[in-house]
Amino acid sequence: ENEIRQAMHPADQFDAFKALADGGVGDEDIAARFGVTVQVVRQRLKLANVSAKIIAAYRKGDLDLECVMAFAVTDDHKAQEWVWKEWRSYPDYQREAENIRAMLTQQHIDAASKLALFVTVKAYEKAGGSVMRDLFDADSEGWLTDAELLNRLVTEKLAAVQAKLIEDGWKWAEIMPDIDYSGLHRFE
Repeated sequence: ENEIRQAMHPADQFDAFKALADGGVGDEDIAARFGVTVQVVRQRLKLANVSAKIIAAYRKGDLDLECVMAFAVTDDHKAQEWVWKEWRSYPDYQREAENIRAMLTQQHIDAASKLALFVTVKAYEKAGGSVMRDLFDADSEGWLTDAELLNRLVTEKLAAVQAKLIEDGWKWAEIMPDIDYSGLHRFE
């Protein structure tokens, strides 16, 4: 029987998990029923939330699972479909999942950026900022979605350092969160 049976498409599992979750079954119960971890259940539910157009293309073989996972970085179907349209026009050698993820997160700030590291993601979230996280990239801290809040927190933290330096006797201290080489060069 197993030799002649056609295997389920992975998207069928996404749909099955979503149907159970929509029916009120918890992540832990779904995981126990299918013999997978809770993290796998959360990932499959995230994939089930990708635009139906992209899932249909995945079922047809127009893109692979890694690309669908990249689309799952956001729940915004309009953004997913816009990126899908743009991405399909790329030459074959540029059709990478990383390009999808980059296009969907280009408006946000990487949590590994120098400003985010300076403020810390924890402090940013405590101040009310939200972080877009990728369930499929355990190494990534995600992307900070509120640049204005991040910049305010950076300025406030630098202002405290500036005040301390002046209090310690420095004659001059200037806040420059985004200084580059040309800015530094003027100080010789």
